[in-house]
Amino acid sequence: FGVGLIDEISDWTIRRHAWGQSFSALGKEFQGDFDATMGKVRILSGGRIGKFGWKAQFATVEEFVATACAVEVGLSNSYRQQDRPGEFKSDEEAEYDMTSQQLDSLTTFCLTLERPKFVPPIDPTGLRVVLRGNQVFSEIGCAECHTPDLGGVTGLYTDLCLHSLSDPDHNGYVRETEVPLPFGVPELDEWKTPPLWGVADSAPYMHDGSAPTLEAAIQAHGGDARHIRKRFQEGINKQDREALLAFLKALRA
Repeated sequence: FGVGLIDEISDWTIRRHAWGQSFSALGKEFQGDFDATMGKVRILSGGRIGKFGWKAQFATVEEFVATACAVEVGLSNSYRQQDRPGEFKSDEEAEYDMTSQQLDSLTTFCLTLERPKFVPPIDPTGLRVVLRGNQVFSEIGCAECHTPDLGGVTGLYTDLCLHSLSDPDHNGYVRETEVPLPFGVPELDEWKTPPLWGVADSAPYMHDGSAPTLEAAIQAHGGDARHIRKRFQEGINKQDREALLAFLKALRA
């Protein structure tokens, strides 16, 4: 939902925001604070910026849709042909299963899906809790990566950058060989910050669906977010933790 708005965010906006993160982090380090967060922009072929996919491997909704059709469903199209059986490369001899018009129509449908909404409680007490949760979200540093507004799109909650989400001593990722990753490919523990709008309706969470609840997703954050996880665990009281979760549950699809 709302991917059409993300598609319109300019590459310059994403780069500028990432530079701002870096300058802010360097400023904190000069002051002895080494818990700052810096995102990494993914540069694709032709210098384009990746915005879609868990690894920011697609620059546009059209690329994402075409590849999903070809690779996930086996529908070859004018943009991307399906893979050869048992291989990770396109079958150049595969006939088209979709016309260009069908691909354009499907892409347009995805681009016009309505954006998710912030739906606060109606009762005054519940509203106060949710508004406090929004404050806590920023105070403990969630907004460093889950940026509320980007490129004129409000309530998005992402910087569209790559971040490490695993701790060095327990990263959960094992390389089968010593062959290095190709240049420009994210590390195994690096993931694009997913937008949080609509997050209340998108369980399970994390890239592998391993977190059944929002709290479990927060607890699973390591790497660049380990200091924010620690603040959630130890730096705020139970009331503020519940308020933060109530705020996230107001981000509806």
